[in-house]
Amino acid sequence: MESVRSDETMTPSNRDVIGDVNQRTQGTEFYGTSSNYVLLNQLFSHARLHSHTRHGSTSAPSAAVASTSDQNQNAPNNRISLVNLLANEDDLLPPSREKSPSINVPPTAWPSISNALSVVADTSPAVQQQVAESHLEKALVRSFMHNLHYLHPMIDSNIFYARYNELVTGSSNPPERSPHLRHFFALYNIVVAVGALVASVDLSEEYAREIAVVLQSKKDPQELAKAPLQRLSRLYFRKSRSLLGDVFEACSLESAQALLLMSLYCQNSLKPHACYMYCGMAVRTALAIGLPSESMSGTVEGCKAARRTWWCIYSHEIDMCCSAGRFDSLGKPRKYPIPLPRIKTLDADSNSDTAELEESSVSMITVMVDYAVVLRRISKEIYHSSKDTTISQKSSIALTIDNLLDEWKLKLPSWHNFDVVNFREAEWAAKQKLVLHLRYLNARVILHRPFLSDPVAFTLPERQKHVGLCLSAARKTIQVIYDSYANRHYFRTWWYNSTYTLYAGMIVLYVIMLGNSTIPNDVLLEDVKKSRDILRSMEEASVARRSADLLSEVLDVATAYTQQKHNNASGVPAVRHAEDASENSVYQPISSSTVDFAQPDFIQDPEAFMASLIDPNILQEFTTDSNDWAGLDFSSFPVYDAGHGSHDVGDNFVPRAGI
Repeated sequence: MESVRSDETMTPSNRDVIGDVNQRTQGTEFYGTSSNYVLLNQLFSHARLHSHTRHGSTSAPSAAVASTSDQNQNAPNNRISLVNLLANEDDLLPPSREKSPSINVPPTAWPSISNALSVVADTSPAVQQQVAESHLEKALVRSFMHNLHYLHPMIDSNIFYARYNELVTGSSNPPERSPHLRHFFALYNIVVAVGALVASVDLSEEYAREIAVVLQSKKDPQELAKAPLQRLSRLYFRKSRSLLGDVFEACSLESAQALLLMSLYCQNSLKPHACYMYCGMAVRTALAIGLPSESMSGTVEGCKAARRTWWCIYSHEIDMCCSAGRFDSLGKPRKYPIPLPRIKTLDADSNSDTAELEESSVSMITVMVDYAVVLRRISKEIYHSSKDTTISQKSSIALTIDNLLDEWKLKLPSWHNFDVVNFREAEWAAKQKLVLHLRYLNARVILHRPFLSDPVAFTLPERQKHVGLCLSAARKTIQVIYDSYANRHYFRTWWYNSTYTLYAGMIVLYVIMLGNSTIPNDVLLEDVKKSRDILRSMEEASVARRSADLLSEVLDVATAYTQQKHNNASGVPAVRHAEDASENSVYQPISSSTVDFAQPDFIQDPEAFMASLIDPNILQEFTTDSNDWAGLDFSSFPVYDAGHGSHDVGDNFVPRAGI
């Protein structure tokens, strides 16, 4: 299967998109102009194309690629693209057959869990798993409700808890496979899965015994020793998928909610393609049951749930489409008759039925819908604008949208004002405020980024303003995330922050290479180092680790560039030897003695020049945790049984009597 675009056919116009076959899934993935993948791809694609010219020689891996690329465009190893480089290699769904048990068990990195295994060894396995699941699931549901639920508050936690307890307490035969209840239990299990994904290390230590019992049923000690909470989250994700059954046939409010949470799970697992696909299915499911018209809601609580669910899906769909550079399938908010949630403290109508009003924490939904409107305009008017739109017109549009973004910020409820420090604010308000701040900054980076890289924009009188706004937002993004990682422990497991971090770091590096910032380069380089350190701290996330290595490589380029500029100004010849390279770099160091940073190519095409400084074999040296993809069993969809729901091979969940 051929990729969407080969390197050999790249032109300045189609360099603004990236598409390729994911070698792990063998599926085609496309990322458009507003995606952060595109900025990275613009740098490395030119390096691959001009490696012979710029570097004078080609290493063995690169030569092998060059010699075979014309003969076999379909070979999976003819090059490693960013689609594969930044792909999470973990399977969300199980393989078609169980793996053989590992004979050699490596030393565990989780001694508390290993000790817990011996403690429970004398108890009946069925009883162990029943009790362990009960205690553990309660903790993981709380983990979800106190983290990502605040950002997407579509579920009424009180109703959710009450319904679950009503269905399972005292029942010797849990009804999770009942046709009319499967979707609720699918929702329950994806809540548990997301809770496990973002759970803190403290939780893994406190519930080490329970985690050990549940994971022991998989009989995979190697996986137990490696990120047990992530392993656990995948088990519950698979169970949720199994319980959903055939989503193309049966739809409900709970299935729409479950699909949205699956999208959030993929987003925080750094799987942007899967995130996009699950969100799209949530949109289709919501439309299929008439959610935007509230036609299925016969009660006050039903209407409130429909409003929360639809508008959470709406804003997430716009956000994810813009992040991936893909077109969304939705209209403007006013196209849909369903009203936004009505908030107690914000509703001005004194005659309102108080039963219809929501708590202040639900206002996050309305705020995010307003944000989605701005983001949608950025996508359509800046990145997907008419070909007849001039760069000057686009600049004017961008500045207008920037004002709209500031208006959105000014209209935020007082508890969401991220410019104000409040030592008495509620937990939900603090977490929502932090995320809104990051999204505000990210929107500004996306809005002004095109004016950094487009050579046509260099003649714009307003270009320096665009550069300044973009750089300021990128630097602030790094600072906010860095401070949050240092002081807010819960924030360290919100893996999606790696996307913001990498994007912001690359923007700062880009501006350094442009050389037209009034901020000293040494100060900007320190910002990039913070960004790199944040990514390195995400040891459990392989994509974040590879992003840190990528950032380090470009950081070396920028450091060499800055040093040579300083030496040229001082009249000192610049020579950078291999032994001067960072000890932490996994790449061949860049020798500034072979690079002329003053050549005019940079002014004419900064993307191409910057890319030419980077080792063209960088993508070949980027390896995932498992190089032998050809020998892996790819995940299969759950098998649907009309009589008993659907099931996955290797579910291995023992029904429990209750909690």
